[in-house]
Amino acid sequence: MRLYQWVNGEERTLNFYGEDEFISVMPSFQLQQPSKSTFEALTPVDLIVIAHDDLYGLFERHHVWERLGRLVAEKKLKEMNDLRDDFNYKTPTERYLYLTTRHPALLQHVPVQHIASYLGITRVHLTRLRRQLMSKH
Repeated sequence: MRLYQWVNGEERTLNFYGEDEFISVMPSFQLQQPSKSTFEALTPVDLIVIAHDDLYGLFERHHVWERLGRLVAEKKLKEMNDLRDDFNYKTPTERYLYLTTRHPALLQHVPVQHIASYLGITRVHLTRLRRQLMSKH
């Protein structure tokens, strides 16, 4: 799955998600407001979807669901912070290498322009980066 937004007339890839991951635009879901972000399936997927009121009903009735919700929220908050730090402190090469370890199979199915957008670089720069990495190995 790919999460993206339109920024200044261009698609900007914000994140990729692999198998067995919870996906949500948490602020939009919690506040029940439209999201500026869109999810796109890059490969065939099976999704389990739950409505806001149904999820919060489970939280109220079953503490195990409430605990699971808290753990998922904590994990997603950490991921958001890590992603922010990656963009602030890591080079595109470091971000690319991390992406190849985090989602190696997904990268085979993701168009180059989405990877470049995620890294904040052009397709040409990504091609050059990949070439440099291949020449080192």
